[in-house]
Parts: sequence; C-alpha cells; structure tokens
Amino acid sequence: MVEDRYPLPDEIADDYEEAEGLRLKGAYGDARAIVEGLLERYPEHPKLWNCLGSIYFSEGNYEKAEELFQKTLYFAPHNPKVYNNLSRTYRNLGETEKSAEYARRAIRLEPKSPRSWNTLGLFYVDKGELEIAVDYFIAACYCEEDELEAAFNAACALCQLGETEDALRFLEKSLKHEFFLNYALKDETLDPLRGHPDFERLISEATERFGEP
Repeated sequence: MVEDRYPLPDEIADDYEEAEGLRLKGAYGDARAIVEGLLERYPEHPKLWNCLGSIYFSEGNYEKAEELFQKTLYFAPHNPKVYNNLSRTYRNLGETEKSAEYARRAIRLEPKSPRSWNTLGLFYVDKGELEIAVDYFIAACYCEEDELEAAFNAACALCQLGETEDALRFLEKSLKHEFFLNYALKDETLDPLRGHPDFERLISEATERFGEP
C-alpha cells in the first residue's frame, strides 16, 4: 500500500494530513491546492498522486481521477490500493469489466484486502448476480472485522434476495458508524425491511448513539 511502502518525508506529512482532512470535509479546492503544491516539491511521490486522484474521485470527476491513478501506478506499479481505486473509478465510468479486472489484480497483490473484495462484490451487484456478490461481501468482512461498507452492501444484497435475518445481521454490523445510518434510512434496497421490528430497533439504537442524521 502507498502508506506502508512509500512513506512521506517528515516535512510534508502534516500538510498531507491536512489535505486529506479537507478532502473528507468536501473542501476539494483547498485540498487540491495543498497537494499540487507538494507535488511541485516531490513530483514522483505516488502517495501524492494517489491523494490527488482521490480528490477528483470525491468530486465526481472520474475521468481525471482515472488519469491520476494511472500515473500513481507508474510510480508504484505493484500497489493494491491504487488498483482498487482504479476499479472503483472504472465502475463509476460504466466500464464494469475493467472494474472487475482491476479489483482482481488488487486481490492478487493483497489477498486480504477487504476493499478489493468489496469492490468485486459491487461488480456482481451491477450484473444482477446477487448470490455471488454476497459471497464477496462476506469475504471482505472476514478479511477485516470492521469492514462496515461490505457489511452494509451484504445487508442490501441479502435483503433483495429475501434473506431477512441475515440482512438484519449484517445491517447491525454496519450501523457501528453513523455514515451507514444515513444510508440505511435512504437506501431503497432496504425497503422490504422497513416496518420489521428488528430493523426499527436497530435504527432506533443507532439514532440514539449518533443522534438524528
């Protein structure tokens, strides 16, 4: 991964963390300005190119994100995180087969990467092969106990398959974070669960923990 194999020089680590924080807050212009400034000093650092690609991805500019993630691979050709970022990018560009190809490459490089298993599961959701998708989401959860996105995706797929009890089990796991409470309230694929006593209990408990979305 970029973080492990390509550590940043100490003198720019704080600036990088600031840029990442700004990206997560949606301040994309400010984040981009910081990273572009850092790249003027360290133009071959893959972590910086990956960060810049993530900013454009977060903005929804997937064409530019793809260009920047590919440039990251030039400097870090065996980086599973970047392959997974490209997989997600190609999915958003509608290139589903290419998305699956890059997710599989990421898994070959890092078999215990939960994000890559999760991304491959989304490929099968797009194909309508929900049973296979669930297997990949569950594999992601086995890779990392706190892989909450895969747990939420498993809940949605299982709900569509009519597997109510298993869907509720994975939904409960995902609701450890308020981000997925927001999704649970809005995602139409969970509509068959609404009104179920256990669903309402889980939503109520999560709302009590995190407050009203």
